[in-house]
Amino acid sequence: MSAAEDVAEVAFAVGYDSPSQFSREYRRQFGFPPGEDGRRLWQASALSEASP
Repeated sequence: MSAAEDVAEVAFAVGYDSPSQFSREYRRQFGFPPGEDGRRLWQASALSEASP
């Protein structure tokens, strides 16, 4: 599944009819697009799991 598909899935799950509208509002609220946030969180999670 691609990042765009993931964002669309989340958008529909939280009630948006349009993934692009969800992305715009997400960026306004958090300062970066949802796909970038997902990658950042995934990397942080991977690093914390690697730490003893």
